[in-house]
Amino acid sequence: MAGTTETFQLSLAAAEVYESRFVPAIFGEWAPHLVQAAGVAPGQAVLDVACGTGMVAREAADRMGGRGSVVGLDLNQGMLTVAGRLRPDIEWRRRPATSRSSRSWCGMPARRR
Repeated sequence: MAGTTETFQLSLAAAEVYESRFVPAIFGEWAPHLVQAAGVAPGQAVLDVACGTGMVAREAADRMGGRGSVVGLDLNQGMLTVAGRLRPDIEWRRRPATSRSSRSWCGMPARRR
């Protein structure tokens, strides 16, 4: 539907269950492969859109070893609360992924060519 914004929110308790059950069983195994396939390396800027509890963002931050920046973006505050508790060193933002310039509104540097 054009012009509508998703407003569905999981409770914090549901986000905790998601992190404790779904992430290890399903998503945790794939995050390292995804980050490797994306070529994430130290010094880069990574934007994890629809990050949930941040499994991919956490993996990217680990791979960069503190050299670079990672921003996790999600609409669900419960997911972001869990993500922030797990990795307070990563920037977590509650925003939609529908902006024309996600790089600029997330504070990511402009892409160099």
